[in-house]
Amino acid sequence: MSKTTKADLIDVIATECEINKTKTTQVIDCLISFIQVRAAAGDKVALPGFGQFEMRSRAARQGRNPATGEPIQIPESRGIVFKASKPVRKS
Repeated sequence: MSKTTKADLIDVIATECEINKTKTTQVIDCLISFIQVRAAAGDKVALPGFGQFEMRSRAARQGRNPATGEPIQIPESRGIVFKASKPVRKS
């Protein structure tokens, strides 16, 4: 299984849309920045046919240090999560 990178995405979009790579990079960076800012503000960012992004909190919890096995306290954290849209059925 191979890994698709941001550079691969830029190459494909630039080629398919006949846009130069610099402009394509700016558009993708702007989109990512927009999603981060809006999700951090508490909004859900929905892209129909693709998915939605939102900020979620994970509660503080007890964990274990994998090297020593000692219990450790993991603090509450926040992060952006992505939920993919259901596949579109073609009739």
